[in-house]
Amino acid sequence: MRSGWTVGLRPPYSLVHLIGGEDRLGFVVKAVEAGRRVELDDPDQLNAGVTAGVKDPPRRGYVGAGRGAHDLALQLDPVRRAVGLPPDPDLQMLYRYLLLAFVPPSYQDPAARRPRTMHHLRTVVFDRSGREAAPAWLGPDLDRPVVYATFGTELPNIPFLGVFPALFQAVLEGLRDETGTLVVTVGRGKDPAELGPQPPHVHVERYVPQSLLLPHCDLVVTHGGHNTVLAAVGHGLPVVVIPIAADQPENAQRCAELGLGRVIGPDDRTPAAIGAAVREVLRDPRYRQNAQRLRDEMEALPGPERGVELLERLAAQGQPVVGVQAGLQGDRTYRAA
Repeated sequence: MRSGWTVGLRPPYSLVHLIGGEDRLGFVVKAVEAGRRVELDDPDQLNAGVTAGVKDPPRRGYVGAGRGAHDLALQLDPVRRAVGLPPDPDLQMLYRYLLLAFVPPSYQDPAARRPRTMHHLRTVVFDRSGREAAPAWLGPDLDRPVVYATFGTELPNIPFLGVFPALFQAVLEGLRDETGTLVVTVGRGKDPAELGPQPPHVHVERYVPQSLLLPHCDLVVTHGGHNTVLAAVGHGLPVVVIPIAADQPENAQRCAELGLGRVIGPDDRTPAAIGAAVREVLRDPRYRQNAQRLRDEMEALPGPERGVELLERLAAQGQPVVGVQAGLQGDRTYRAA
């Protein structure tokens, strides 16, 4: 049994951890409210919570942590007490030496606390673990605009989330009659044939490395997963975000705040709403301009080799590697566009 996804729930629950294996039919759900754990065995209860939870996601704490930081502290504090250490409710000890943040500074929630040991590095997407190659139809001659829709590699495999086939069908119905090219990936564990026959300008695949696909795209429809959002930003592409679970509501809200695209809430996942959002984002050049500014900020950051240098310094000196203080990172200052 492995720990998996985290989703926000409406009151009285603050956070949910779904714990289960791919070979199990059920999931054990632990809901956390002020440190109190409640087990829910009915998937229908969970499904209702997931739908409502993305409306008002928690956003405070360290960047990307959201309410999850609170839950992690609740789990770590008993372990700390057992070895004679005081509680660490703000998780300061996790970042006391070094924190490598592979995001542009302006992508972060401005209300989030930033440890002085934080160093921003350029995002590097790793998406080719095998012999994945570009499909034969992919190339510069595709009809424009090219819209790419993905809901990650894991969410389609979780039946009660309703991603496959329902959400994919909504995307196809909302976009297949638009001009241009529609590319949809359903994940390695799903069969594109289950979505039925498609017209020639619609391509449904199991998996296409985004590093090969995104250079040909004009817009990305996504669940708001961290990697997909940053991959789109890295190519200066606007987004339409349909958050489902985990950190996706937080990422969606940040995309909206930065003007990177539109967000479709849990009550509006209809073909008409998806089509309207895509048309608006493609029509308004400001979305792409904002994405390009964030791309430029990302490209100005040092790469992973800088992270290696910082780790070597920490190993040699055994002291906190201070990076962020009053907007400074090392010897450079990064300002949001």
